[in-house]
Amino acid sequence: MGGKEKSSKDINGNPMERYLELFPPLGHKEEIGTGGIEKKRTQSIPTIDLHGMTRAETQKAVIDFLRNCRRRGIRRALIVHGKGHHSTTPAVLGNLVKELLKNLKEVEDFGPAPPQKGGSGATWVLLRQRSR
Repeated sequence: MGGKEKSSKDINGNPMERYLELFPPLGHKEEIGTGGIEKKRTQSIPTIDLHGMTRAETQKAVIDFLRNCRRRGIRRALIVHGKGHHSTTPAVLGNLVKELLKNLKEVEDFGPAPPQKGGSGATWVLLRQRSR
């Protein structure tokens, strides 16, 4: 799909391992808190919702969002662009987002989000680490 997406042999030998690394199952990481009470840790993934934006607004919003994430040291993000079901024209934001991600040097990898995070209507992004 995307130019920077890896084949299954390039991703730690197993695409499912890579997927689980990027999107661990929610509620499966537990830690013992004070008083022996178990607390569930949930990871909040920064997300931007592009619904209703024009192509120009989308381009600026995605670039600003990803650069801000990277400045803050965030490596994973989610871009919700929708599937185009409610559009009078064919969906364009998903393709625009993928083209942007292919051409941004800050992006290490990307792909379709898991079903619970939007499926084909969203794209996960793995950002390159900032060099020190």
